[in-house]
Amino acid sequence: MLIIIWRRNSKFKPNRDGGQCGTPKAIDTLCIKCLSGINGYAAICGNDIGGVMRHEFGHSLVGDNSYHSGGAGAGASGHFLPNVGGYSIISSHNRNLNFCNGWDRWWLGWKHPNKNYYISATDLLGDEVETDMVYGENLSTNDFILRDFATYGDAIRIKLPHLRHFNGQVRNQYLWIENHQITPGSVEYDATRPQDIRFNIQVGNDDLEQGFENSRTNYIVPLSAFGNYDFYFDTLPYDGSDPMDFTKRYVAIAYDSTANPFTGYHPAMMPAIDYNNNDTIQAKEHVVIRRLYRNGDLEIDKHTVYGNDYDAFHAGSKLSMSTNPPSTPLMTFRTEERPKGNELGSAFAVHEYDDNRYIWLNGLSVEIAEKYANGDIRVHIAWDDFKIRSDARWCGSIMLTETAELEQGLTLTLDHGLTPTRPCEPSTIMGAKVFADPTTLTCLGGSIFRQELSSTVNVDYYSTLVLDQGSLYEIRDGATLNIYKTGSLHIKSGATLRVLGSGRVEVHYGGNICIEDGANIELLDDQSVVNLHTGYQQGRPDTGLYYTCTATLLTEYALSEGSHGRIQDFMEDRYIQDTVYYGNALERGLKIAAGRDITPNKPVGDVILESGSNVIMYAEKKVRLERGFAVKLGAVLRVRRGL
Repeated sequence: MLIIIWRRNSKFKPNRDGGQCGTPKAIDTLCIKCLSGINGYAAICGNDIGGVMRHEFGHSLVGDNSYHSGGAGAGASGHFLPNVGGYSIISSHNRNLNFCNGWDRWWLGWKHPNKNYYISATDLLGDEVETDMVYGENLSTNDFILRDFATYGDAIRIKLPHLRHFNGQVRNQYLWIENHQITPGSVEYDATRPQDIRFNIQVGNDDLEQGFENSRTNYIVPLSAFGNYDFYFDTLPYDGSDPMDFTKRYVAIAYDSTANPFTGYHPAMMPAIDYNNNDTIQAKEHVVIRRLYRNGDLEIDKHTVYGNDYDAFHAGSKLSMSTNPPSTPLMTFRTEERPKGNELGSAFAVHEYDDNRYIWLNGLSVEIAEKYANGDIRVHIAWDDFKIRSDARWCGSIMLTETAELEQGLTLTLDHGLTPTRPCEPSTIMGAKVFADPTTLTCLGGSIFRQELSSTVNVDYYSTLVLDQGSLYEIRDGATLNIYKTGSLHIKSGATLRVLGSGRVEVHYGGNICIEDGANIELLDDQSVVNLHTGYQQGRPDTGLYYTCTATLLTEYALSEGSHGRIQDFMEDRYIQDTVYYGNALERGLKIAAGRDITPNKPVGDVILESGSNVIMYAEKKVRLERGFAVKLGAVLRVRRGL
């Protein structure tokens, strides 16, 4: 190998950081003694000579510019609209750690001399175990010890499921788990970097035999313990010295209400933004977050993509379906090659054939269970964690193939995401341009979604809940499924909606419902209901994404055998007299009046709730209890008003 170092070449102009910058001519081919060789060159800008030499020499090991990742610089097209930080052998200036990652070691065939496997950790007895896993495989143990990655090379890789359910050409994705203790004296030591677990998602680049020319940049994406959010942006004061310098003055603002675990951004990203306002997010239209706030509190007061305390996850942290960030794969959208200088480049109008365009829910959970005094970390891995254990806001095109269970008393909201998932044709939401499609949660055939006691699912802002043929959606006692204005519920033929106890579906003003002929509607108890409020719409909105529904009118729809509840609208007033209640009952109407002699056309008589009865009176406007209405000891009356 021959290295020529030419210091201060007079043909190159100094850059504004005081270093030398230029683009020397490359030799396209190199042949030494009739053997093919690799020619690399570096034009060093600034003072990081060692880092640039490491990076450029790394190209001869890993690949050309299309292998830039973990903080990608120039080169071929990438997988994501935003640029992404992280770390790798050939990461660029926007890296957050000066070291390789697990993919680098696997790709190059590097392993510790005392190891048998290229990807491994140890079990609780200290014995090496292979940890290159596929979701759902039988595990001999669920607990693994990860020693320091720089010292031992321990790592876990998990192939994520379901991505090729519709399209066999979608690139595989993998979750990498590494323990970085960043100890003094190690090759990656930097006292400013946080210790402990780092999670990365690998996209494609998983074939060691072929496909070397098919790489895209940013195939290694870090997760952030901060979580993913729809950010609002503000700017810091700017002196205007460089009209194209958009990277040093952006403030990102997040709130609990804008949490977006599936399609949002996090601090180790350079968010994509249409800052020239031409309705297209071009190849270099991204910004560097200079300061980050959450719920009004300053969280990070430096450029976040270059490294921050949220890059590492600590003991007690967990990834699962219900956490932020989650254990699901990433949506991808091929981006154009980033041009040089301040040129913005262009954007592809449609995604590539091998992009992943769905969020695939799964039961993977990774719990950082314990950290030992020597820096080793125990992680617990499971395939069957289908619980939604906290309130959540979900956005994107979400697919359920297995099971999801919303735990007691919690709320899940399907909402329109505000973070770009495509580069063109923005929609206008509350006066802002949004480069994302409405949210759809599709329960595919064979899947089960269950709302536990008193839980709530809100389908809001053009979102849609689809129950596909062979799926089951179950609403348990006291739980509510709300379909709000512009939201939709679509129950396809062969799908089952099951409501138990006092569970209910509320289709509010402007909400849409479509029940296809052949759907199974099981309202199993007297108080199990589908309430159709004034102004509801039958069918689905014609947005260009969905088709309208022409099923039988809901009030005439035949419920499944064994149903005791009702599908009923609130279009008429309800008058109750000469009635005695002994058990469960639900009365609904635009207005409700109950008493001895409040209306003609019915026999006069008292309204009595006997001991043991449980009656709900639910009116959109008001409930009037007149003379002759009595609730006996041991009976329960509940009154609900409004939408």
